[in-house]
Amino acid sequence: MSVVVVATIKPLPEHVDAVVAAFTDVIAQVHGEDGCELYALHQTGDRLIMVEKWTSPEALAAHSKG
Repeated sequence: MSVVVVATIKPLPEHVDAVVAAFTDVIAQVHGEDGCELYALHQTGDRLIMVEKWTSPEALAAHSKG
């Protein structure tokens, strides 16, 4: 059973660029993790939306420990 995570992040205005850069730096690495089907960052206005899809709850749990 796949697991989908949607996280909405609203960084302080002065930190938006740093938060986007931090996510951008790890996206390719996370795509290489076992069980990752999607790890994508979207930006709309002052909000960042992280969408993740994992093959199982165990794959998500392993990612969460990293």
